[in-house]
Amino acid sequence: MKKVMLFVAASISLMLAACGEDSDVATVEKEVTEVTQTETANAEQPDNETKATEETKEDSKDEVANNLAHGENILKENIVFEYEDGDVVMTIDYAEFTKEVATSTGASPRNIISDKEIFLHLTGTISNDTMEAFQYGHQLAGVKFKAIYDNKHEFDFLADTESLDGSKFQGASIDPLEEQKIHIYAQVPLAIAQPDKSLTLIVLDSEGEHEVFIR
Repeated sequence: MKKVMLFVAASISLMLAACGEDSDVATVEKEVTEVTQTETANAEQPDNETKATEETKEDSKDEVANNLAHGENILKENIVFEYEDGDVVMTIDYAEFTKEVATSTGASPRNIISDKEIFLHLTGTISNDTMEAFQYGHQLAGVKFKAIYDNKHEFDFLADTESLDGSKFQGASIDPLEEQKIHIYAQVPLAIAQPDKSLTLIVLDSEGEHEVFIR
């Protein structure tokens, strides 16, 4: 009888020890799982932060472009040129950075789709008190324009004259005895719109080059 009781006691001790080992194994497995999940979360976090940073940069770029699409006048004063003994007068009274160039009525729009470029857009009037059409703003014209950024980067301008009713562009010329609105514009990198470096308008005519500092 005593031997039987000893055998039962020994069996119970072995069972309790086995349960203890199973409990320890389960605890270790749980800890390993928690550590793995934590490491995975930490590994994914930099990617999420990178994506968030990229999205912030894109939002900032879009915001800059949207603001520039409704640009403010960056001229400090009007620019006036006279030709043909004062019978042709060209006045530039507005300069802006914009994503669209159109007539004063919004007709004939020219748009920039790229988020890396923008128009430098000058507007004003031209009056022709002669009996001949006056050409300007193209390679064969007597008056041409270009911009110089940071004293070294050059950009050629295109030019257009609005029709009298503002319904369309009709080329870079003005008929005799007329006064019309003009648009002079160049497609430039977006960085030029930032006001940290110089920007100069160059007017080329029969008398040479004339510099006008825009900023």
